[in-house]
Amino acid sequence: MDCNTSTKKYKNYSLIRGIPVSEDHVRFFQNLSDVYKVNYWRLPGLPHRPVEFIIAPSNRKDFMRRADSNGVYYTTLMEDVQRALDKQTVKSYIRRNMDSFDWTSFFRLQDIYAWLWDLETKYPKIMQVKTIGKSVQKRDILAVRIAHKSKRNKIIVEGGIHAREWIAPAFVTYFLYQILTAVSENSTLKTIAESYQWYFVPVLNPDGYDYTHTMDRMHRKNMNQVDLNRNFGIAFGTVGVSSVKNSETYCGPYAFSEPESKAMANFVQENHDNLKYYLAFHSYGQYMIIPYTHSKVHSGNYNTVRRMALKAADRIVARYGTHYEVGTAYDTVGYMTSGVSGCWVKKSFGVP
Repeated sequence: MDCNTSTKKYKNYSLIRGIPVSEDHVRFFQNLSDVYKVNYWRLPGLPHRPVEFIIAPSNRKDFMRRADSNGVYYTTLMEDVQRALDKQTVKSYIRRNMDSFDWTSFFRLQDIYAWLWDLETKYPKIMQVKTIGKSVQKRDILAVRIAHKSKRNKIIVEGGIHAREWIAPAFVTYFLYQILTAVSENSTLKTIAESYQWYFVPVLNPDGYDYTHTMDRMHRKNMNQVDLNRNFGIAFGTVGVSSVKNSETYCGPYAFSEPESKAMANFVQENHDNLKYYLAFHSYGQYMIIPYTHSKVHSGNYNTVRRMALKAADRIVARYGTHYEVGTAYDTVGYMTSGVSGCWVKKSFGVP
């Protein structure tokens, strides 16, 4: 089944990578959203940091002309984005047939939820599913608690705050399943699984996620057109956001204006005692981003967390050959932004 059954909106859209080598070049790429309404996959930041975006075929020649006249370096990574999107498969989950849910394809929201409820039925002593709030369109926002043993320390895992980042809910459900089914053969995983109370919110933006399956695969925000990961109450509206509603980084009228961000904030508030980790998964790019995203300064226990992240990055490259950059948002992706969920959690509750 096609991932985008209702539209072929991105047919012949090109994915372009630009390399700004000066501040003028950075400004050139920043203006593309106004001139051509490009859809950024990697936002413009510092010089020499790649910028990636998709552009409509009707605008491509004019962009190339302007880029050439400004001495801007660019290359085409993908001639037809829709062709790549069409290769992403979406399967259906068959209720009570646990084997019909896997991680070789993506799933619609209702199938993810049905699978979670079936898991709860199968593992009632270990796993509980609860609704932590409603979305703009009144869909449930589900959270899962997994506790193999009664432990005080907690971990919260967030996914799907940005609608189009399908790999985030996919990975969070995979992570959840690994923790739920940790077995004695893998003593390390079993020890980790049993050492914490685990809380997972696989799809924080259920309306947006559903919309990307039916209307617009590249939709990023909630259905009030707010970027939920700019809507949390830390340095709200100060840097790396927009006050214009049609912008991809529109932060909303005020902090926690959205039911989804408010539901997550209330959920963290209820579970912040002995909360040791808050992990938020996004795509795309190989980055481990440490708070705070709104600052260039390395503050608090940044160095401690960075050492842990570098160790993890070394393990990943040794096993998979995948390289992760570690640092703040400014250090890694080259720009700052505010109102981010994990930063608010760390600042508000002292989560290490």
